[in-house]
Amino acid sequence: PEYSDSFPHKAYTLGFAGHPGGPSWYINMVDNSVIHGPGGQSHHVLDGHGDPCFAIVVEGFDAVKRVQEVPTRDGIWMEERVGITKATILTSTKGQKKDDTPPTTT
Repeated sequence: PEYSDSFPHKAYTLGFAGHPGGPSWYINMVDNSVIHGPGGQSHHVLDGHGDPCFAIVVEGFDAVKRVQEVPTRDGIWMEERVGITKATILTSTKGQKKDDTPPTTT
């Protein structure tokens, strides 16, 4: 899926990015809609493309903040390996649009 205006890069959303070394994902700690949305990154060949969001953190915010504090190289690559030991997929059709774009959150 591609970027959708109905699921922007708000704080605590997860975005998918394709790096030269392979696919990757990240957690937005602030609203990054301008940076990761359409036209925000030069690696998108077509105008209007952006990194898609595919999830939102609904609990465990303290754990996300601890991960953010892990030292990095070049501001990107973590110096120590960080793993996720548990994740739960929640689904909801409430507010779902016919075109399958995720519902907006507040």
